[in-house]
Amino acid sequence: MGYDAVLVALALCGALHPAPWATLPYALLGAVAVTVLTPAVAHLLAPSGGLVLTWPFALTTLGFLAAARSLPRLTPALGDGT
Repeated sequence: MGYDAVLVALALCGALHPAPWATLPYALLGAVAVTVLTPAVAHLLAPSGGLVLTWPFALTTLGFLAAARSLPRLTPALGDGT
């Protein structure tokens, strides 16, 4: 796991969601997802000579934040989530 996995876990468990027990498995799932997504994005950008940088972090975090709206145990840390 690279730094993207750590960034996703920090963003999903504590920074953008409160840190109760329910967000920990969600954050770990996000870390696994970004670990799988990073080589895929690298392979996708390789023909054009593009760099991966933090694209996997941004895509995974935004995807998991969008999916969190459908999970009632996960509430946003900022505001009421509406």
